[in-house]
Amino acid sequence: MDVEMITTRGENTLLAGLRSTLAGADQALLCVAFVQAAGVQLLRPQLAGIAASTRLLVTTMFGQSSPEALYMARGLGMSVSILNYGRARFTPRCTWHDAGPRRSR
Repeated sequence: MDVEMITTRGENTLLAGLRSTLAGADQALLCVAFVQAAGVQLLRPQLAGIAASTRLLVTTMFGQSSPEALYMARGLGMSVSILNYGRARFTPRCTWHDAGPRRSR
């Protein structure tokens, strides 16, 4: 397993790290507290290649997830699930990507 530190400063920013990781992945499980259309748009080229094998788990509890973003993700072919606990909070802190044996596309 490769572990890489991604921060919000310097060369290895969060966006650059996500783009790089997703570009080399065959599938992804993205667990996020919220999703916005601008975020989906920023990752669209990388997500388009693996959308059919990508799952997005998100919450709408914080009122920050936009319906447009959820429709965009679904339109790309991603599986979209919404998780809202009654009293607990869903606050994910990581994502999982599989860069297993490369398939021909």
